[in-house]
Amino acid sequence: MLVKWIRCSVVDRRGFERGRR
Repeated sequence: MLVKWIRCSVVDRRGFERGRR
């Protein structure tokens, strides 16, 4: 559960920063 949350958070943060820019 924690691993999935951390991985999702990293991917979401990178995708969010790329999509927002």
